[in-house]
Amino acid sequence: MKNLPAIDQLLEYELSLNLLILKHSCSMICMYDINSFSHSTITEISLTHPYMIKDGTIVKNPRSRGEWNFNLLTK
Repeated sequence: MKNLPAIDQLLEYELSLNLLILKHSCSMICMYDINSFSHSTITEISLTHPYMIKDGTIVKNPRSRGEWNFNLLTK
């Protein structure tokens, strides 16, 4: 699945999960086999979420673009 056109749809799906989490006050973990995607795709996916797991701890994602993209999805 490296760099297929469907990657844009995957990123849109990941962003929509952020809205779902906000609406229902829940938590989700997005897990991907990093060998099935290009490094750039994994990076783009990770940038869609405001939080991530690092060394077994939930931390704020300092590089997240999730909030900026919320505006695009809600228009």
